[in-house]
Amino acid sequence: MIIDYDYQTTKRMEGLAKNIIEFVEDRKYRWTYDLSCHKGGRGSDVIKTNKKRGMTRPLFYGTVGAGSPLDSVFLKYVLFYTSSTIGLSLKQIKGDHINPPQEFGEFYFDKVHGYFTEKDTNIIDIDVIVECLKFTMKKVEIAGPLNNSLSKYTPSSGKEPIITSEKYKYLNENVSLFKNELTLYRDERLATDDELKFLFGGCPIDGYADWQMEKYGAKSFGYDFGDNKSNSTISLKNNTNFGTLEAFI
Repeated sequence: MIIDYDYQTTKRMEGLAKNIIEFVEDRKYRWTYDLSCHKGGRGSDVIKTNKKRGMTRPLFYGTVGAGSPLDSVFLKYVLFYTSSTIGLSLKQIKGDHINPPQEFGEFYFDKVHGYFTEKDTNIIDIDVIVECLKFTMKKVEIAGPLNNSLSKYTPSSGKEPIITSEKYKYLNENVSLFKNELTLYRDERLATDDELKFLFGGCPIDGYADWQMEKYGAKSFGYDFGDNKSNSTISLKNNTNFGTLEAFI
């Protein structure tokens, strides 16, 4: 599946990618192993927490998160929504990032330095970062209360971390609060298998899932949503192979 973003959006992403590169080049030497390992929360070093947030938040959350230049752009092009939203008013629905932007910013800095993952400085590249923006822009609509409850399973901050690409499928099948509430739809039909691969796969940087397991102990249940490469996207033109509930869960 390939989203054909308009010229203005594409140029905006390229401009933001240039800004991110400048930020990374200026700050990358401040990203130490000690800072990478720091966890915020009650009783933690507030200064260090703010320093870490000040490095990880601007990269992708600052560009695709709430109130950012690319906020909600993805949902304007392709609307995925969960069964939990059916019958709700717009005020009761939230947009959930499949790949938490601030966490991905942390992964990006770790990747540049080789912390908890194989080092790769070639990712300091405009084209790579544009693909990272597209990756972190991915959202689905979900009932507000459930969106808040999902944070428990976020690798970098949750108490029961699950790899982000597997979280929806596992919770939809196994956890009573979410059971049958996270079935994914598009255009008033169940999302196809190829659409799910697009939504949950396609990371442009190698090692994201392994990093979540290595650094935060995130659980994997063996679900496969593609080869985890940005070029694994599949065109949905003339695709009539609709997914089934059984295929998703």
